[in-house]
Amino acid sequence: MAIQDLLLLTGRLTEVHGDSIEALLATFSERDLMAFTELVIVHRVVPQVIKKLNRQFSLELANINAKKIKEALLPHWTDVQRWIRIHDQAMEELIDIHKVFHPLVIKGGYLQSLYEVDSPRMISDLDLVIDHQQIWDYLGSLQRKGYHLKKARLGRYAIYRDNPNYPKFVGVCPMWKESEDDIVEIDIHVGAFPSCGEGLILFKDTDLHIKRSVYYPTAEKSILILLAHIVRHGFCRLRDINDFYLLWNKPGLDKQMVEDATKDEYLYSVLQHIRQLTGQVYSEFPLYKKITEDPMLFAVQNEKDRVRDRIMQFRYLSQLYSSYFGEKIGLLKAVKTIPYLERTNRPYPIWEHRKTNGMDDERMVFVPLYWYQGDIRDDVIQILDSDQIEVYPEFQAVVVSPGKEQELIIVPNFILTSTSYRPNYSLLPKQDDQVKALFNQFGVGEYGIVPTYNE
Repeated sequence: MAIQDLLLLTGRLTEVHGDSIEALLATFSERDLMAFTELVIVHRVVPQVIKKLNRQFSLELANINAKKIKEALLPHWTDVQRWIRIHDQAMEELIDIHKVFHPLVIKGGYLQSLYEVDSPRMISDLDLVIDHQQIWDYLGSLQRKGYHLKKARLGRYAIYRDNPNYPKFVGVCPMWKESEDDIVEIDIHVGAFPSCGEGLILFKDTDLHIKRSVYYPTAEKSILILLAHIVRHGFCRLRDINDFYLLWNKPGLDKQMVEDATKDEYLYSVLQHIRQLTGQVYSEFPLYKKITEDPMLFAVQNEKDRVRDRIMQFRYLSQLYSSYFGEKIGLLKAVKTIPYLERTNRPYPIWEHRKTNGMDDERMVFVPLYWYQGDIRDDVIQILDSDQIEVYPEFQAVVVSPGKEQELIIVPNFILTSTSYRPNYSLLPKQDDQVKALFNQFGVGEYGIVPTYNE
């Protein structure tokens, strides 16, 4: 318990009484120090802990246990500073592109502005949301800036297909680029931000504000994004609590709007839990309630063995499905997700084989083979026989040789191939000759192989 108590004292954003920290450190064994250090990294609060230790024990860090903790965390603190610097530089380099596409910058890209400079928020990537109709042109623009598409996880959820208020398809397209001393990573969410299962957070103009051609979410919308992220993963880090604390105390926040919106998005119970958890960390927080027996969402174990809250996810899915199918069928559909949640933390099966059935699934994964300059879809449609292709206007895609081993997906700026949920690049069919033949046939002069990203 002392390890968790020290985490809550040193990982929070506000100041604490120094004697409390010193008293806890005095009880720590070498094993406790190691466990605490791992917990700090898991909870993404390295900057906050280092700041507290420096302030409490001065630069000399006379307390030997505090010194050992800092020495163990310093490499991670160096990483944090580097990640913040390279991602800030990436945003600057993309300003011209963002003047055209106006992506929405969410999560750390927005929340970082709420943190103090000497106690920044840990980030490892950027999260953006882009309109589904712009996705391939936006990815192509990033490709020409030196970024590479890792894969495209896309889908059309059945419950939204006839709803004009939802995007034609959603998903995430992670991209990466080598910088001078690290890798810049950007997760590009298509059309919406994902919650658990088919849950989606949509955006409208009143949810946004603009700064230097880039859109950011309001504080109210950022809370919804945070809660959706928590329920999707099934656990809550201390960094999430700190994010919530800053957002909930932001001047002018419309708390009633947040409560109403969470009810509409089936996230109200998650909001209640995170308010309780914030009270566990910040005793001055409104609705403070000390949690002594079951912290529900709070992860206090290491990354590998963390116990995740399936009840929270099941409750969310039950409400989501019941709103579309009625209470009885909705509950049954939620029950069917339990085995998947237990095995993979996702409420659906994860396939290990390559899918080759066009683009009709709720969930599909594609990896890029080639990038190219332009759009050859019309040429493909005109020249190839109708039995050789399938056209998917909503995806801006033409599938060549659908359902066959040599199936290719042609979209603006990229040639893709289908794969398993977690791509095994060594098992993909070699289609270089087929792709190059298409490029030669249609006079594509500027193209290249998309490098494989080793995750």
